[in-house]
Amino acid sequence: ALYDISKIKKTTVQFPTPLEDIHKLEIENSLKINAYYYSNRSVKLIYTSKILVFERLINLLVMKPNKTPHYVLISNLRNFIKTANVASWMCKSCLNIFDSTQDYRTHLTECSDQKTTIP
Repeated sequence: ALYDISKIKKTTVQFPTPLEDIHKLEIENSLKINAYYYSNRSVKLIYTSKILVFERLINLLVMKPNKTPHYVLISNLRNFIKTANVASWMCKSCLNIFDSTQDYRTHLTECSDQKTTIP
C-alpha cells in the first residue's frame, strides 16, 4: 500500500527540509526514506535510510538538492527508472534489476555503485 504522505508529521523539521534533516522525518514518522536525484539521464541515490527497524519505506525524487530542495514521491521505483525488464528484485542502491533472488542477494553483498545511467 502506498504511504499517505499527507499524514507525515513535520514538527521536528523546517520546510523546505534540507537533505541532511530527512533522518528527523524518518524517526518522527516511523518510516524509512530513500532519496534519488535525476540529472543528465542518470539516477543517483543521494540519501539512503540507515534505519533498520521501520518497515514502511518511501522513495523520493529530490529536485534541486544543492539549493532549496523539493521532494516528489516516487510511487513506483521501477517505473521511475524506466526499465523494460520485468524483475522480482531491484537494488535500491545502484538500481540494478535481478530476475532471481539468489542473484539479488549475491549482488547486495558486493554492491558499492550508487549510480546508474538510463538508456
